[in-house]
Amino acid sequence: MIMKLYTSAQYIIQYRYTKIQKKLLRLKWAYQRAMYGYDETIIFDFESYIGAFIPQLKTLCEIEIEDIEDVGNKEVYQKTLDLINERDNLIDKLDVKLSIKDFKKVIDKLEKKKRELWRYIGGNMRYYYTYFM
Repeated sequence: MIMKLYTSAQYIIQYRYTKIQKKLLRLKWAYQRAMYGYDETIIFDFESYIGAFIPQLKTLCEIEIEDIEDVGNKEVYQKTLDLINERDNLIDKLDVKLSIKDFKKVIDKLEKKKRELWRYIGGNMRYYYTYFM
């Protein structure tokens, strides 16, 4: 009987603690969204969140390639544009008519290309920074 009461009390305490913890997390995320425009849950779906900025980045690179005289900067914008175009070509290759084996190959190539693109963008963020601020 005492063990049963102890287990029940332990369950109730754990349940209430979990509820409080979840409410505190939701409050924390709400504060982050209000102050910064995003919260730390973006980590779970970062690519789709930041992927919306690819078309603007592509436009920026096209404009900067035409306007800029600095060869080093032009190379960065050209490489970025090439990576974006390669990514877009792989996305266009995804078709329902592909066999499962070919589909998996295209998906693997696409994931590698996305990683390469995000690494390159992250490493050269200073070139794009002023355009988006």
